[in-house]
Amino acid sequence: MRTAPAAYRGRCLLERLGPYVIGCWVACGCEEGALQPSAPSETSAGRSAPVRPPLDTGNRYLSTVRVDSGEAAEGPRWRHKCSGTVIGPRLVLTAAHCVCKKRDITPEERAKMSASAQEEPSASGLVSRAQRTKGRNVTAIVTASGCAEHATVTTVRYPDIPGRSKPSIQEYQGAAQAHPDAELLFDGETAIWANADLAVITLTKEVEGIAPVRLPEAEVKVEDRIMMVGYGMSDDEKPERRFGENSISEVRQLDSGGVEFIARNQRLEDGGVAAQLIPGDSGGGCFKVVDDAAVLVGVNASTSRNLWDQSSSIFTSVYPFKDWLQRQIRDEAARRDHPAGGRVEGGRGVRARSKAR
Repeated sequence: MRTAPAAYRGRCLLERLGPYVIGCWVACGCEEGALQPSAPSETSAGRSAPVRPPLDTGNRYLSTVRVDSGEAAEGPRWRHKCSGTVIGPRLVLTAAHCVCKKRDITPEERAKMSASAQEEPSASGLVSRAQRTKGRNVTAIVTASGCAEHATVTTVRYPDIPGRSKPSIQEYQGAAQAHPDAELLFDGETAIWANADLAVITLTKEVEGIAPVRLPEAEVKVEDRIMMVGYGMSDDEKPERRFGENSISEVRQLDSGGVEFIARNQRLEDGGVAAQLIPGDSGGGCFKVVDDAAVLVGVNASTSRNLWDQSSSIFTSVYPFKDWLQRQIRDEAARRDHPAGGRVEGGRGVRARSKAR
């Protein structure tokens, strides 16, 4: 685990917000980082050093791709490097905050949120936006508007015999569309509310040799074992897909109809190091094994730290949005059948960067 600076740790005091407790919650969608096991190893100097999770050299999570929504015209603030998951021949699922612009909140929006934050908390035990914004200074917002018209999706296939050759890497182009109800609110750089943090990227050409993942048939439960996958420890020229295991500690129902779940464990049942997310993994897949197949149950969303500097990972559950996702898959299939009406504008198709990289 990376040790946080003292000033950062001081800001990360737990705040009790209604019926639940969160710490510093940071959307992990920008350029550095990866899956990071939460328990440290010790260097010779006695300082904590991160333990790198394994590469997916067996290509079990081949459907997990890297997503780059950089649009130069918007400046460096608009450049996001995240992860995503292939859910259709030309369709990639990622997080909305990976492909949609974060902007300053308007005075009108601030006034409405201040008014709603004064509402009485729901007696049902559901988590509400009013609860999470009460007493907070909401400074920025992400919505379904202003999403990337040009996004790059990178696939990585490792060789059958590791070390014999380099991974095969291909790039695809597409345009992003967020869930219509997507909304993330920020107090500074800290995300305090996320609803429907999902987006799909429609590619200009079918992804080669990768089968779309299965969607869940039921909601996740506490103690379910999960596998989180992402590209966070990657540089531009050498994307690396890594995976790590944890289990679900809590499932939160939102009054908006969504669900988020949290993995807080620092150790696995066998004593091994439990994985956690850090920046760069946002939008990637969180999987549960069902009938020997990996089922996509969540989208990597954000991280938090508690008073003891222990990291937790937060995921957007896929199940409440399954109908929307299936509709996107059907619509994309219809566009493939009638390409004249379904072409993605501004795309450049697929470009092979290396056949043996």
